[in-house]
Amino acid sequence: MPKILSRFDSGTVVDAFSGAGVYTDGKPGSSVVVAKAFLDHQRRSTWRGHLQLACLDARPDRVARLQQELGSLEKPPGFQWRVGRPGRLSERAEALQRFAHPDRQARPTLWLLDPYGPGDVSFSVVRSLLESGRGDEVILSFFAREMHQRCQVREWQKAMDVHFGGDEWRVVLNFPDQAQGMQALLAAYSAKWKALGVHVGDFAVQIASDKIRYYLIFLTRHPSGMECWTKMAQRMDPYMSRGASPQSAEQETLFGEPSTGHMREILAQLAGREVSWEELDHLAITNQHSPKVLRLALDEMLAEGLAFRQFPLDADPKARTAWPDGCRVRFYSKSDLAAGDATLPSGLPILG
Repeated sequence: MPKILSRFDSGTVVDAFSGAGVYTDGKPGSSVVVAKAFLDHQRRSTWRGHLQLACLDARPDRVARLQQELGSLEKPPGFQWRVGRPGRLSERAEALQRFAHPDRQARPTLWLLDPYGPGDVSFSVVRSLLESGRGDEVILSFFAREMHQRCQVREWQKAMDVHFGGDEWRVVLNFPDQAQGMQALLAAYSAKWKALGVHVGDFAVQIASDKIRYYLIFLTRHPSGMECWTKMAQRMDPYMSRGASPQSAEQETLFGEPSTGHMREILAQLAGREVSWEELDHLAITNQHSPKVLRLALDEMLAEGLAFRQFPLDADPKARTAWPDGCRVRFYSKSDLAAGDATLPSGLPILG
């Protein structure tokens, strides 16, 4: 929010399944959370832009209660909210897009999609929302657990056809194990977006037993959007950046440093190549890893003879890392080392 409202005249958040604005236990709903995040932000007075919040829900009673909850909040000049008449996203998508982009300017919009079931959010509607503005992004609740549990139910199969925009979900039929099936569903859905050139992030929402309840999926066409998402994921899960429960969120890792396993799997695929830092940084961010995790993974691979800095050859004795911005890195496989084929660059050791 600070980056958006310091750069643009306005930003929009659309909560397309807003509910009543308050849960039965008294905790605030998503629309109220968004509003308070803006109203309570310590840097609000420095922003030149204002925030628009649009809310939609299908039930009249929830709409009435949400209006009451939002109406009780402060109403500063830089904040505007609107609760639409009861309706479904499939019916109101175009109207919401017009609200978000009234003059077709590049105003960034975040679409919050927390449906009551997979059939409530079709792939085609999500794609149209993502494409409605150059700066638009989507956060979608992805109920992989329920989809795995009900994948043999005919009505749910129809709903998943709508949700996936095809039958890609059927891969789950090969995975009776729930954890594996949920991962398969997430991978299939993410792959379809990536094939369209969309950056995809995911974060598991866990219950107290650390079992995954559902995923939040983030969709953006901009690496800068993935960078913001990655920072959020690392703050919530300092070790893996992949998931948290209400009890574990933002807890410091017991292991000292974040996990490098997934980043190393990605880097291992670069064996035989020399890669620029810009490409490596982009690869890390788009796979939900920070530059710190990237450098830690490279340190480990260096120690094993799997990665070497090709440029610059001479180390800066004052540098805190062997992998400065602008460097180039050569990767090797374990089979290269076993065969004695790895030709190391001159000028080692590169750690100075």
